[in-house]
Amino acid sequence: MSIIQRADVPATPGVPAKVLSTNGKVVLALKEGILSGGFPVGSLLPPEDELLRQLEVSRVSLREGVKQLEALGWLRIERGNGTRVVQPGFAVMENTIDFLARFEILRFEHLHQLRRVIEIEAVQDLARTVPEGLIARLRAANQEIIRNHTLPAGYVDADVRFHDLLLEHAPNPLFSRLMLGFRKYLLLSRRLSFAGAEAVLETAAAHERIIACIEGHDVDAARRAMEDHLRITQDQIKTGAGADE
Repeated sequence: MSIIQRADVPATPGVPAKVLSTNGKVVLALKEGILSGGFPVGSLLPPEDELLRQLEVSRVSLREGVKQLEALGWLRIERGNGTRVVQPGFAVMENTIDFLARFEILRFEHLHQLRRVIEIEAVQDLARTVPEGLIARLRAANQEIIRNHTLPAGYVDADVRFHDLLLEHAPNPLFSRLMLGFRKYLLLSRRLSFAGAEAVLETAAAHERIIACIEGHDVDAARRAMEDHLRITQDQIKTGAGADE
């Protein structure tokens, strides 16, 4: 029995049946195969000839459907190996974000507001749970910031790593995945916020206060420490952006 069904969209009573293109039917059928567990994440899709037989579509339509799912982050075409099922993330939003940024619909203050919502919530959750090994990893990332406090590139990488650790260990898996779509602009904002070696050391001190609050299970203090840190960072970004204009 075939893992996937032919891609016909079931009609809903009282609602006109939706007409899909052949490419759309391929996309729908493959998505259903993935969501049902027929094609587990990490596995390769069946050979092209087998999919053609199961779906009863043309080779062109099958390949176009596969390309659409690749663009959406559901599949990865591996030359010489096949097409692999992958776990979709929010990085697919990057093109939309680029468009919004290009026409100044999305600005740094919007990104910073999103960071406040997510990172303040994340540190409160972490102070409640304190995942094993997190404190040591955060302190190691903070020491890397101190070692690179005179080097903008080194500081940016270490600072991003510190904040990535917070999101990766937060109980809500959406936090880290959502911020992936904004990664390019997060890196740019970090570069803009580089206000000199002394300011970097102040950032490291702010990070240490956040770490101490998490380690001490002090939820309210963790929230205040992150609020203070992000407020200073926002001021540094505004100063850096103004200097570049």
